[in-house]
Amino acid sequence: MKCSPQIINRIKRVNGQISGILKMIEQERGCKDLITQLKAAKNSLKKTIRLLAETNLLDSIEEKHNLELINLEKQIDLIVRN
Repeated sequence: MKCSPQIINRIKRVNGQISGILKMIEQERGCKDLITQLKAAKNSLKKTIRLLAETNLLDSIEEKHNLELINLEKQIDLIVRN
């Protein structure tokens, strides 16, 4: 599967967040700080999963029906909430 630059950038950002969390653990940072950063990484992953699923769904529909779907972000938000 070919991923958009947006998805690749999101994955790189999550990777950076996880690396930062590992450093925080090595530095024996507090639990509250770790949980805050873990929640941020989790939310980033959830958004990336949603974007990937949306992209795959739209690409599949476009390919199967030989059409172009545009400006569906608001409609998708009504169906799939964060």
